Order: sequence, then structure tokens, then C-alpha cells
Amino acid sequence: MSQENAVARALAIRDHLMPLIRVHGAMLEVSGAAGYMAVWKAGSFTCTVRSPFTAWPAEAPPDAAYDQAISRQRAKPALPWCLEVWHGQTVLNLQWADDGTVEVVSFTRGPWENDALAFQI
Repeated sequence: MSQENAVARALAIRDHLMPLIRVHGAMLEVSGAAGYMAVWKAGSFTCTVRSPFTAWPAEAPPDAAYDQAISRQRAKPALPWCLEVWHGQTVLNLQWADDGTVEVVSFTRGPWENDALAFQI
């Protein structure tokens, strides 16, 4: 499958899951002081959404600040929206902005895709 088809499939999964996460998900604190995310668990799936309206993770402890600063200099800026889907492992990590910019950070293709698209509200 081409890169364009993979992006289109990832967006279709996002567009299908986001309304389900809005209806059935809950805002949960993630990793202690890391912040809050919308989380929805359904069967063997866990979906999380980071939005521009949720708090970003707390700063690293002082001993990790240097490593964090170097990582931020080298990394692309994170887009404001992020959907992560776990199905035994992370199978989709998708970031996007309201202007249409999309980055598929990771996407492991498999039968889970059809299972995710079969969820109903």
C-alpha cells in the first residue's frame, strides 16, 4: 500500500474513532504529573487523545532537563492534536493540526484496523 493510502487509512480510523472517544472516553491523569488525556478503553483497544485544550506534560526533573532540551532542539514540534491507538502495542500514533497538517508518527498495519472501524456509538 502506498504512503498516500496509508495516510488516508490512518485518517479514516481517526475520523471514525474520535466521535467514539468523545462519547465514551474520560479525561484521565496520565503518568502522575504528566497531564490529562481523553482515554477510551474498548475490549483490547485503548485510545488516547491529546488536544490543544488539555494540559501538556509537566517539565522533566532538573537532572533530565539537559537531555530534554537537546531532544526538543532536534525534534519536529508536536502538532496540537494526537491520537494514539493501542491494541496489545501501539498500532497508530497520528498527529494533526486544524490547518490540515498531518503526521503519521507510526502506523502498524493489520487486522486491528477493521476491528477499530467496526466500533459503533
